Amino acid sequence: MSENTTEVDDFDVKYWLFKILGYWYLFVLSFVLSTGAAYLYLRYTPKTYRVSSSVLVADESSSNDLSLDALSGLTGGRRAGGRSGIESEISMIKSFDLIQSTLEALNFQVSYYTRGDLKDSEVFSNLPVEVKALDFEDQTRQSIFLDFTGGNSFSVFLEDNEIQRWACEFDMPCRSEEFAFIVTVKNRERLQRQRDPLYIKIHELDRLTVQYVNRLNVKPRGGPNNFWSNSNIIDIDIAGRIIEKNTTFLNTLVQAFIQYDLEERNSTANNTINFIDLQLSSITDSLITVENGLEEYRAEKGIIDLSSKGELLLNQLTDLENQKAAIDLNLKYYDFLSKYLALPVTNDQIVSPSTAGIDDPALIALIEQLNVLISEKVRLSVTEGVESLLMKVTSDQIQNVKERLQESIRNAIESSELTYNQIEEQLGKFREDVSELPKNERELLTIQRKFNINNELYTFLLKKKSESEIARAGNKPKVKVLDEARGVQALLIGPAPRKIYLQGNALGFILICGILGMRFFFQTRITDISQIKERGKITILGRIPHIRIKKKKSRAALISPKDPLSEAFRALKLNLDFIIPGKSGAKVIGITSAESGEGKTFNALNIAQVFAVAGKKVVLIGVDLRKPKLQSELELGHDLGLSNYFVGNAKSEEIIQPSAIENLDVIASGPIPPNPAELIEGGGFGKLIEELGSRYNYVVCDGPPIGLVTDYLSVGPFMDTTLFVVRLKYSRLKSTQLLSDYVSRGAIKSAHIIINDVSKSGSKRYGYGYGYGYESKKEGGLFSRLFRR
Repeated sequence: MSENTTEVDDFDVKYWLFKILGYWYLFVLSFVLSTGAAYLYLRYTPKTYRVSSSVLVADESSSNDLSLDALSGLTGGRRAGGRSGIESEISMIKSFDLIQSTLEALNFQVSYYTRGDLKDSEVFSNLPVEVKALDFEDQTRQSIFLDFTGGNSFSVFLEDNEIQRWACEFDMPCRSEEFAFIVTVKNRERLQRQRDPLYIKIHELDRLTVQYVNRLNVKPRGGPNNFWSNSNIIDIDIAGRIIEKNTTFLNTLVQAFIQYDLEERNSTANNTINFIDLQLSSITDSLITVENGLEEYRAEKGIIDLSSKGELLLNQLTDLENQKAAIDLNLKYYDFLSKYLALPVTNDQIVSPSTAGIDDPALIALIEQLNVLISEKVRLSVTEGVESLLMKVTSDQIQNVKERLQESIRNAIESSELTYNQIEEQLGKFREDVSELPKNERELLTIQRKFNINNELYTFLLKKKSESEIARAGNKPKVKVLDEARGVQALLIGPAPRKIYLQGNALGFILICGILGMRFFFQTRITDISQIKERGKITILGRIPHIRIKKKKSRAALISPKDPLSEAFRALKLNLDFIIPGKSGAKVIGITSAESGEGKTFNALNIAQVFAVAGKKVVLIGVDLRKPKLQSELELGHDLGLSNYFVGNAKSEEIIQPSAIENLDVIASGPIPPNPAELIEGGGFGKLIEELGSRYNYVVCDGPPIGLVTDYLSVGPFMDTTLFVVRLKYSRLKSTQLLSDYVSRGAIKSAHIIINDVSKSGSKRYGYGYGYGYESKKEGGLFSRLFRR
């Protein structure tokens, strides 16, 4: 029975799935290749590890010290506890300056490498030498090779020029127009074993710092819905290829941050001690001079003690002079503070007024507030930038506090000068009483008074300095290391083997699907029966299976009664009996195709044969006058045939030749004429069919291809049915559309399709060699067949 086609409106998932699975061998090959590629990638790609550390930041927001720390909490400074304080510490840890100072301390500006067979490796530990880059703006970015085969010296050459070498000595500057560094021996024994050149790269420090800033990950432990959400713990980690190098960097960075925090907390005490030392330096000289003068005067005059009246006057004068000295110290402090306020804001904390014995609460509060704002500005310069809105607001607040301080200082100076003048008046009265004393006692009293004043002031300053040093010694870092970075805790983060294998296999799968998709999209040949169904409504009358015939002379289908090829042509015969209406005379069957090589001659021969075997009288006509194939396949003569009949040189009886098959006669195409189209159109073919109709049951015509010439259209009207041969994986997609166009115009009537070369595997060809140029075509390899269009 025939197979009627239907147009496929919906996407057939099952069809496309089996179509893709037909190329299973490509997916297997893709799996093997992608797995191998993933293995090589894992084998030669350096692994990346993450090392981590954690620190605890003490919460000082509950401190009872209503000074700098307390005010910091009120104003949001970096010494405040809680999440705001943690974020400030995080910003400081990731600050550019802190990371750069750490890199400089570790000499990470220089990286060391060794050559490998397939890849180079960076080396960090167990190095025979250490290279220190010198300040040089034009340091090359090339690899600098160090060859230590010279004993007590070494040679240097660049990556792009191994011929030019520089001879250098250890512990001496090695310079050229492109580099400048010093090489120091760390392990002489290991250096002697260093046979392969070691090469270094000198990194630009700012660029290297930016890389580490981007690689460093600093975050508070926990989150909004986490147990640790209010924790003061900071987790720090960094990823890299060398575990020991990253571990060293992380631990050094944490220690640098702790030292920075301690130095900041000691800032006020250090400034106070420096201020006191400045005052002590001037008082110490005066005290020594006066003390020596007192001893000399007593020894010279023989006076040891003053009289009772002299003692009384000395005590009164000393008390007033001490008050005067205290006021003088206050004025020096005010002068120091006024000069400080006139300068741009620095990171230094202001010396407390209590250092100079000033207990003005308003002044102390303003200075503490200014210290907090200075710390806040330093933090904001790191976290927000100098142009941020918060930075501008803080700068305005600092300016406001400085103006208030200047006003307070002016008032304090006026008050101190008034008191100073009052003391001077009292001293003037006491000096008159002193003038009544004897000369020797008066001179001794004056010297003694100077000594007592300097000694009291010296003692006062020493006490303040001792208090400041005790306060500095009592300062502890607010940051404590909870877990330092350890190499044994390093976590492998890439490349992950499972992920790489999955990605490689997925990529290979997608690549093959893409190739097949492109192949299907740009396919120009018919590879599947469904493509014929989708492109027209022509009946598919039969399917001829793929088979390879080894013997060239064995062209008949009936190799054995149960042969698949014989069964296919017998089924085709039944279908032809069904579709060709009964009529008087012979039934005429025309066989054509779109182009040469599609198997129409082979099908014509076997269709004629299957009718002949069934006992029908059959004549097989070679209608293709341009490139005849039938007569050579049946080993018939070429001198007499259809072309002779058309030109009137022979009668129909003369051109009929018997074949080796019973009931089957053949009319060859004859000599190739110069004008085949005119001969066919001359009307002789109709007359021939009429003559043959009385002698045969079936007339089978091996016609010319309709896609190359129009000859078949001249004989088409005489055919009871036309069989159009389509060869899978050879015929073009447009060929069935061509047939549909001819049928719709009435040029061909009762057309049906024979699908040739049907194979289960869909990848082989039959080898009987029929068709135009069949024997010249080669199968080619896997990829040539894959991309054949």
